[in-house]
Amino acid sequence: MSQHRPLTRATGTLLGLALRSAARRRTDTNPANILASARAVMSGRTYCTLITSGEQGPSARVVEPLGPDADLALRVGTSTTSRKARQAASSHSALLAYESHRDRAGVIAHCTADLISDRALCWQWFSPTWRAFWPAGPDDKDFMLIRCFPHLLEVWDVRRGVTPEPFGLRSARIQRDGDTWVPAHE
Repeated sequence: MSQHRPLTRATGTLLGLALRSAARRRTDTNPANILASARAVMSGRTYCTLITSGEQGPSARVVEPLGPDADLALRVGTSTTSRKARQAASSHSALLAYESHRDRAGVIAHCTADLISDRALCWQWFSPTWRAFWPAGPDDKDFMLIRCFPHLLEVWDVRRGVTPEPFGLRSARIQRDGDTWVPAHE
């Protein structure tokens, strides 16, 4: 079994400054490229964190979303009696948080959340691995979907050059405007 040796303070400092210098030379602010970066990070991850909000405050859990599809919508399987289903039904909103250590990237998708119990759509979006939770598959009466439709994206992606100023302190933000994505301001 190999063990990684920790970096010395000097080596860590040099690596950090080299990363900063390289990333700052190629910061991309084009909304189409920021969207492509978000899609790449979201598509490249099996799991993400779904955050909903309820009377007790925010609740986070790791989920296996399906998607994103062409309009960036994602689907999450859930129990009809789950806390996430209740919270999504109540607030009609959710956050999806993605992280890619390899790319030094992260995406926060601010979404409208809708519950889907239509069996045809449940069949269309059911993941075979979910039979661990719903052995009867998409016809299980306890199964439904949460459709998460992003309207605002926060993106940080060193590999693809999405590193806005001030470096490391702010993500690039884009929001949906009809069928296009435009810069979003805080």
